[in-house]
Amino acid sequence: MIVRIGDERRHLRDEHVKKLKEFILLEQTQSNYREVVVDTLVKCIQNLPHKVMLYAALITLIGQEDLELATQIVQELFDTLKLSLFSTQQNATHAKSVLRLIGALTNYKLIDSKLTLEILSKILDCSQSKNFHISLDLILVSVIFALQISAEVLNQEQTQEYRSFFEKLRVQMNDRANNKSSSFRALNPLRKSQDQDTISLLWEEFRQNQDQIINYQSILISVTSEVETQLKLSTKRINHLKLDSLLDESNLNVEGFVLRDGKIEQKSQQLKYYSSIPLNPTKVKLNQRVEQILYEDLLSQVLCSFSDSQEMTAHNLWSLYIDEKLQEFHQQMILNSIFTSAFKLPQSHTLPIFYAQVMNTIISQTKDSANFKKIQDHLELCISHYFKQYENLDSEIQERLMEFTSFYISQLDFKFDLLLEKFVNQDVDEEILKKLFIVLVRMSFTKKVQQQIDEKYHHLLPEDRLFQEPVLKYCNESQDNPDAQIILDKLNSKETPKNLFEALVGEQSKLEATGEQLKEIFLECIMARTKKSLEHLKRFIEIYYHEIIKPFFLGTTIAESQITLMKSVCQMWINNPRKNLQIIDKLFSLGLVIPKYAVQYCLDSLIRKISENEELSQDLIEFKILNNLSQLVNQRQQQMFTLYNQKDMPQSSKEKMSIDEGASTHQHLDLSYSKRVQIKNNEDFIKEFEQGQKEKEETLTLIQKGLFDLVDNSENKIVADQSIILLRAHLTILNPTFVITNAKSSALQQVVDTLKSL
Repeated sequence: MIVRIGDERRHLRDEHVKKLKEFILLEQTQSNYREVVVDTLVKCIQNLPHKVMLYAALITLIGQEDLELATQIVQELFDTLKLSLFSTQQNATHAKSVLRLIGALTNYKLIDSKLTLEILSKILDCSQSKNFHISLDLILVSVIFALQISAEVLNQEQTQEYRSFFEKLRVQMNDRANNKSSSFRALNPLRKSQDQDTISLLWEEFRQNQDQIINYQSILISVTSEVETQLKLSTKRINHLKLDSLLDESNLNVEGFVLRDGKIEQKSQQLKYYSSIPLNPTKVKLNQRVEQILYEDLLSQVLCSFSDSQEMTAHNLWSLYIDEKLQEFHQQMILNSIFTSAFKLPQSHTLPIFYAQVMNTIISQTKDSANFKKIQDHLELCISHYFKQYENLDSEIQERLMEFTSFYISQLDFKFDLLLEKFVNQDVDEEILKKLFIVLVRMSFTKKVQQQIDEKYHHLLPEDRLFQEPVLKYCNESQDNPDAQIILDKLNSKETPKNLFEALVGEQSKLEATGEQLKEIFLECIMARTKKSLEHLKRFIEIYYHEIIKPFFLGTTIAESQITLMKSVCQMWINNPRKNLQIIDKLFSLGLVIPKYAVQYCLDSLIRKISENEELSQDLIEFKILNNLSQLVNQRQQQMFTLYNQKDMPQSSKEKMSIDEGASTHQHLDLSYSKRVQIKNNEDFIKEFEQGQKEKEETLTLIQKGLFDLVDNSENKIVADQSIILLRAHLTILNPTFVITNAKSSALQQVVDTLKSL
């Protein structure tokens, strides 16, 4: 009942809220299900942002008869703020819902206005803490959400204190405006976003209309005005809560673990909350700008709340309570929120495929709805809008756009003539469309795609399939290298690892190649045998790991051997960057790629390429590899916690948990890593964790220092200028904790300042 309230028969919502209150207050419910009721209400308020006002009315009705229960609910909600404000981006949306609820309860006179100001002041004070980083944007937008509903009551009942708090908030907003103006200018070439951010617009609207409660009823489902009037007549008030937990800095902003009762627990991993500068590909514009901001923010909260299920996300997006006057804009606003979440920088916490699957699910679920009959057409117009701007987009957004679009097309069984027609109408560059077709053919087959589209688009298909094949130096017919042929014959005959090792470097070896050349030939033979399957590659590596792979690439000449490894992979798959990255990812999970050597190879290669060319594409494979490595070393510690929590599970259960169900929200734990790294107890975990932490810090520092050195120490102006362009384009791979000093060039200093402002 708590979860479903407001979903159906909304004209009876007043009656439903009162009946639910009566059921909750029954003696039987209180004795058997009190904790369940409190826990369910807390989770619903956090994850169903469109029902916050309805739950506020329910809690107020409960408080009129059982103030102790209402206080318990509000206290538990307040206690969740620490995790919401200081933890992950997904939890960040909870803070906005909780503070909006506190504002509503203040307006309904359940929470004493003095206590509300004390809560808001403590939250605002958190932004001044020097002991851990916190997002000022998240605090400000959450506080504004609370004030939009409660400011009138606060000003009436606590005039002096409210004015003092308002002045403190005004100073914070002014400081933010001064600090953000330079970073917005610096990031504009990367983001191509609107000039104004939503928090500034919300603040200006609130500042000018403090004496008016915002018209939330057109967006948030709530009880009628008659019931709201009755709610405000209550004489019982919550005037005390335990607020000290908010500023308790233990277990926050520290990457690591704690040992509690003999068990390792993960400390909160803080991810910065970024205010959204919403994209508007549908070009919709409501008369009330603030109404549009709140509308889009509500949709983005739903996207975060249900990001573990595209089915639930889709259902809650299209069935969201919206006033009739806004219904005509509903589908456009959904699309705006989808594209903002999928393409905004820094990288979204979910994969583009997830958002594409959500859109496909919405199209499927609303096929009989008159309000959504044009949503597929609007979606394809948005896609064509971004393809028109493709060259001006950040390289990471380009990749996410390709991934989003290709998955969407694959779900149409590659029948996308209507989308192609929109591309033509938008004058999208054919070279960009050819890139899309290469991605599509990799997902299927040239013949399959060719059969599903009109003949007039066939010229966009790749001329041949060379882009899917590795460029082989030794294992091709024209070279006919005798050493490569011997190794291939041994692999085909499934020689044991011991016999193969003897054939490679033993006394009876017939091979002419030695040293790094031999390793290069052997690696190419492995790639040639496994070019169609990463799983096949993994099996070969695991079979020959101890006898051959480890001595070859992780032995006494590891520095040279790692360069040989990286160089061979990059040159073999030079026509297929995606495959290139997949192989490096797989080799990393197998422990074969050592990050510090891979980073050095990429940096050396970048220096050479920049020195040889006056103009370079942002789409360099070296930057993609560096970006991938930075993500992989960041994910490693989370994988360790997964392994620790699964240490008592059988291998079959671990494999079942790792099966991808389709549109993966987050990257799954690679089983190659789980087999290689055994964590059986606390000591194993601590050892692996410390090693992973060291590897992470070393890798990120090397990447950032190397990229900065490209700019700062180059005497060649062309090299410096090209490095700046590439560095800014790939700003998200840099480590925010790394501090650069004595930057020589003003251009580099601008990049550094931009990084620090994120």
